[in-house]
Amino acid sequence: MRKESFSNDEIYHIVTRGVEKRRIFLDDRDFKRFYCSMFLFNDEHYSNPGGRTDVPWNDILLASNEVLGCFRSPYVKIISFILMPNHIHLALMQISEDGISKFMHKLLMGHARYFNLRHKRVGRLYQGIFEAILQEEEAQAYHLPRYIHLNALDLTDFNWRDGKVDKWEDAMTYLNNYKWSSHSVYMSREQELPVVDIEFILENFPLQSDYISYLMEWSSRKWTSLRDVQDDK
Repeated sequence: MRKESFSNDEIYHIVTRGVEKRRIFLDDRDFKRFYCSMFLFNDEHYSNPGGRTDVPWNDILLASNEVLGCFRSPYVKIISFILMPNHIHLALMQISEDGISKFMHKLLMGHARYFNLRHKRVGRLYQGIFEAILQEEEAQAYHLPRYIHLNALDLTDFNWRDGKVDKWEDAMTYLNNYKWSSHSVYMSREQELPVVDIEFILENFPLQSDYISYLMEWSSRKWTSLRDVQDDK
């Protein structure tokens, strides 16, 4: 488990990639399993060291998440996320001691065991330890969900990393249809599971139109530094 010290109530940009940029999700089942894991493993009381998907309590916990929510002890608040075929981005706020390290250890190791077991492979799944970038300034933390969600456009011909999106209607259609990010939550859609913490969204984007304007601001600014763009694709 990562020994780096993370501070409570600070937001960190977490990135992890497949070894040699290989895929860590091969189909919707893999994506869905990781999505469910973000809910299940964000709880000090949950344990599934074998990475199995057929344990009976998983279905019980997922189906009764609203009723049992008061008994959970989360490690982190998940501010935003995107799952890409060969890497993931998370914006996390730590709320318990060593919460980020513990959550990411359980989340990544659980997925690696599941993935290797399901796809009959051996060896490392990830390219080293996950990266963690402290969002030291409020502007960085505010910018991060936009950057994370726009990563989905890497799977298209939109040249968004240059700060230019010519056809926002088409871009929004693609983002709205991409299932494996928190973009839909920011668009005021109901979550399948309470993965994303809603407080940040309500505080910064009380209206759906506020969030859409925030996304489109990407084209009105010039991102000139590595810190601004966080180009860690």
